Amino acid sequence: MIKDYTNKCLLFFLFLFLISGKGDAQYRAGLGVRGGLLYGFTYKQGLDPANYCEAIYGQKFMPIEGGNVMQQVGTLMWEHNTRFRESKFQSTRLSWVWGVGGHYRWGNGNHAAGVDGSLGLEYQFLSIPFTIGIDGKPFYEFGVLHPVNYVDLGVTLRFVFEDLN
Repeated sequence: MIKDYTNKCLLFFLFLFLISGKGDAQYRAGLGVRGGLLYGFTYKQGLDPANYCEAIYGQKFMPIEGGNVMQQVGTLMWEHNTRFRESKFQSTRLSWVWGVGGHYRWGNGNHAAGVDGSLGLEYQFLSIPFTIGIDGKPFYEFGVLHPVNYVDLGVTLRFVFEDLN
């Protein structure tokens, strides 16, 4: 069931990629909260109008040694934002976002490192300095007896600084 849902999400994001246009995001930096398998705080810094570095610090429950154990996670991602054409959905405030990065997880004597991907949508509000986003972050972990690979689906609400409009 999860595999079927994952395939549908990937097809949906592929469709969005194909109809999107060239563009960039609208802000230089943002600070927010993220909810999902990994929940916590996020900071996103613009490197140029289309490329960002995102740092996420959070917690998640991991199935370790027959039970769920709370773990701390630090993630660093490079992300590329592309706005949709104005003719599509009548908005240049909607962007699709993809990226790559890595993470380190620790807690209760367990630790691991892994590689991460990111694919999602982000909408910047016109009248208030906030964005809201949904994303899927597939990851693979090394340094554990049984390597862990999941897709972390999440929602982010971010306060943005230095609106470029």
